[in-house]
Amino acid sequence: MNKDWFPTNVSPLTPTAYQRPGDQTFLTYPEWFLVFSPAEQAAYFKQQTATHFPYEQHVEQFWDSYHALSKAIAPYFPYNKQYHTMIQVIGYSTLIEYRGKLLYEGSVGRLTDLIPSKMTAEDRFYAAYTQRYVDFIKKEPWYLYSFLKEFRQLWFQTTCLEWNWIRKIERRVFISGELLFKAFYGFLLGMGTKSAYGVAAPVTAVVINQLPPEVDQNDLGLALIKVLSPEATLITLPRYAAFNPSLCALIKAGARIIEIAGNRSAILLTVVVPQNWEAPQQYSKAIFRQTIATHKTLERVALVVLVANLSALVLELEQKEIEIEHIFDY
Repeated sequence: MNKDWFPTNVSPLTPTAYQRPGDQTFLTYPEWFLVFSPAEQAAYFKQQTATHFPYEQHVEQFWDSYHALSKAIAPYFPYNKQYHTMIQVIGYSTLIEYRGKLLYEGSVGRLTDLIPSKMTAEDRFYAAYTQRYVDFIKKEPWYLYSFLKEFRQLWFQTTCLEWNWIRKIERRVFISGELLFKAFYGFLLGMGTKSAYGVAAPVTAVVINQLPPEVDQNDLGLALIKVLSPEATLITLPRYAAFNPSLCALIKAGARIIEIAGNRSAILLTVVVPQNWEAPQQYSKAIFRQTIATHKTLERVALVVLVANLSALVLELEQKEIEIEHIFDY
């Protein structure tokens, strides 16, 4: 990227209280990868046991994407030590967790998985729990999840009446250890996060040219803040997973995006597409591509686009039937 992706000569229309630094759209990607990764696991576990999941490839993808994005923004933003430290903490935590699982699943887990049978109730529980966890972390921080509730469900609501008791005992002990550790670690991390970062704002401010009359504000979680001029209206949209569908629906209804969280510079989004897909070069630039570990014919592509061109890119992708996985809203 060059400096044209980061214009600095325009004063934001967005009030200071709603503004966020322009590097946040890039630095939030590693956090969201830790949503994409469990989501891929949840889909995989519905068909196969966790024993064969490619954990190491996910570790590599986390760090490769983080380094690529850090390198891309380094010339244009001061080093955000606090945010980079947080990313490194969750990155090394994930590395330890995934490599620990890889070591265990490659030995004990693989041995019990050799016993001919259908998936045990514990395997099915693990798949369902992972999906519930993914649904939760799309809206809330992971450390707020009730792992102890899942632990109780594993022991008191999951049947013991199956013949493959070796695999059942092994899975039950393995899953119990994971749930109890995450409950403890999440409690500690939650206290530290609140102390260091406070409570994150639940909305993102967006300046659009005008509010389309047919838009259902309640359906999009949209709040009209102020009409700034005949060509600019300040609204808020929900953050996290709800931001992407709300913003895309607004664009498809005819709104043109002017600013997001006070930024007109590059914003990051991802799409999951067939291998060797060509990104629209008129509006966007691909920062990195990564093969989906459990679907080798697909890849995740991270694109940057100027906020002013975001509406055009969303409409072009819609026309080509390419679904946007996520827009990273600073």
